[in-house]
Amino acid sequence: MVSYQKFAKDVGFIGAVQVLTSLGTFFLLPIITKTLGTYDYGLWAQINTTVSLISPLALMGLSMGFVRFLSSETEIKIIREAVYSILFFVTISGLLASFLLYTFAEPLATFGFKDPHATYFIQAGSLLILLSVIESISLFYFRVFRQIQTFSYLTLFETFGKLFFILFLLKMGYGLLGVIAATLVVQGFIFLISLLMIISQIGFVIPRFTYIKEYLHFSLPLTPNSLVRWITESSDRYMVTYFLGLGSVGVYSAACSIGSLIQLFVSSLQLILLLIKAFR
Repeated sequence: MVSYQKFAKDVGFIGAVQVLTSLGTFFLLPIITKTLGTYDYGLWAQINTTVSLISPLALMGLSMGFVRFLSSETEIKIIREAVYSILFFVTISGLLASFLLYTFAEPLATFGFKDPHATYFIQAGSLLILLSVIESISLFYFRVFRQIQTFSYLTLFETFGKLFFILFLLKMGYGLLGVIAATLVVQGFIFLISLLMIISQIGFVIPRFTYIKEYLHFSLPLTPNSLVRWITESSDRYMVTYFLGLGSVGVYSAACSIGSLIQLFVSSLQLILLLIKAFR
């Protein structure tokens, strides 16, 4: 049973960090919109929306399987095999998903984005899927094993790393491609740091995928939840694009981002409660 003192400390710490990350994301919004304009920002928002749809499907619910099976596990050999099995598995699925998006970028740009010239940017952004899934699993390790401070620092570093690197590349005149490149570099760096920290704690092993069938049996039925969540939270971007164009989606996405700041008051509590439930 997790003590209430530890619970309160975790909530307070991660709450403060998430306030800072939310503010960092908020400060990034006017920088991108002012530099790119509404049209390119709408294209960037649409790429993010597409990645947010495909990435959870590539994860196949294994992040929840991580919580379910490893939150109370203490045997290092089991933890090591499970962590690397899941990580290798989502790397393969993430690569496949990125490849599919890259392959079908042109028809997506034509019919989904209503702009064939967006193909190049969609292809560049396709790698965001791979990095999103492997980074998500690596960070989940610290959440599951109650290393809240490490998780929070990595999240904070990612947010402000993106802020300053994107600002730098925009100042250099790289435009939307610079935003995509900065996001890829920072997420890749966070993953490498997380992986090195994981290896230092549990060592490294080539997985035999001993438990992956059991994990998938639990996690696959949860995968449609992400699709439903995407439909209710993000599919409206595609509708705005279809009827009004990418410029209008830029304005709409910016307004939604400002309105979503209210979520920072409950997101930290939700995160800790998820872990508390897993430990009970």
